[in-house]
Amino acid sequence: MEEKAVQIKSPSNYLKAAAAREGSAAVVSVQTDESKIHRRATWLSSNVFQDRPISEEAVAALMGLGTRRALELFKDIEEKQDQIKNPSGYLISAASRETAGAHPGPAMMALPAITMPVMRSTPAPVAAMAMSSSADEAKIWRRASWLNANVFPDRPIDDEAIAAMSGLGAARAMELFKDVEEKQGQVRSPSGYLKTAASRESSVNVSSFSPRVHVMQPMQVTDATKVQRRASWLNANVFPDRPIDHQAIEAMMNLGTARAMELFKDSDSDAILVPPLC
Repeated sequence: MEEKAVQIKSPSNYLKAAAAREGSAAVVSVQTDESKIHRRATWLSSNVFQDRPISEEAVAALMGLGTRRALELFKDIEEKQDQIKNPSGYLISAASRETAGAHPGPAMMALPAITMPVMRSTPAPVAAMAMSSSADEAKIWRRASWLNANVFPDRPIDDEAIAAMSGLGAARAMELFKDVEEKQGQVRSPSGYLKTAASRESSVNVSSFSPRVHVMQPMQVTDATKVQRRASWLNANVFPDRPIDHQAIEAMMNLGTARAMELFKDSDSDAILVPPLC
């Protein structure tokens, strides 16, 4: 699609028609277990364990336990954040014990990296994050994509900023998106602006002595995230006047990453005629 950018009057229709032809008739939004686990790990790394982010290996290990158990372990390490020197090692050890057939109780959680317990309650934003829906995330992605295409094409909002917004919930994210749009002439880096705002609002989960917020290194992303990122990039750089809509993106997700990437590339290749798929 990218290679045929000049030909395609409606990239959204092009992609939806291609998906329908290949048998993806139902366009539904599916939030996989992997995406839930990855998002939670990203949030924890950005807001709780900035100096010791959760590694890809730990995330992969938790995926083998299923979403419910993974979220329980995430909640556990957050509650014990001051005790745990190595959250990645903690999670990998826990996953290893459970996949080996053990049925750990509360005693399993005492690992060498843990010092004396510190009592603390679970912050409200954590519960909100655990309950965030795929609809909220889709709403945030759509809004960020629109802003990239129509307001910040020269300095698009990056994936880390979008992930930070997801950690705040859709309602607050929309308020901040509106704020950054209204200040577009003043804001040189919308990504930095949003990440700073998110960090400020979630500071209740960060130790008060932390000198600054460290952005975690990229983890392995899910197929759905790869497709969404590519669509966001195309909207900002190739189709700013006719951005790919959310329904088309969902249709691409149903085809799988490999085929979606082929169609994205295919739609940017020629130059004059509108392809029959439109």
